[in-house]
Amino acid sequence: MHKRDIVNDTLIAQKLIPAVRTADASSTGLDRQGYASAALVVSLGNSADTLSGTVYVEVKIEDSPDNSVWTACAAAALVIPENAPTGVAAPASLGLIYTCDAPTEDSLDILVGYVGSERYVRATLDFTGTHTTGIPCAVHGILADPQFAPAGS
Repeated sequence: MHKRDIVNDTLIAQKLIPAVRTADASSTGLDRQGYASAALVVSLGNSADTLSGTVYVEVKIEDSPDNSVWTACAAAALVIPENAPTGVAAPASLGLIYTCDAPTEDSLDILVGYVGSERYVRATLDFTGTHTTGIPCAVHGILADPQFAPAGS
């Protein structure tokens, strides 16, 4: 599903259909062709499983030149807002921006900007341990800074 904001010419595209997940999942690639920047919003709901140091979900950001071969994003390719939820940080390695491993750490939205050079960007959710009931998850992509502004801009 795509929506166009005519005022700002920003394309908003849902990338991962909201679902309750119990295993690893990746959003589809957000194609940045024609746009200088993008953002992903990763939404995690209330986990029905007891999260801990052995049962947790990691949120990672990856990019790709061809929507086929994916690489973990380096910190320089990502922009983490100053008001990000506690625990959300630029990746030290493997594109990891957040680990949800306690009941008080779910039910949040994570906004991350992408300013890297690759054409595609996506979020991945890596589940560790046994997730029996699961956690509601969704990823939304936002494209901004179009290469060509609409007429009259």
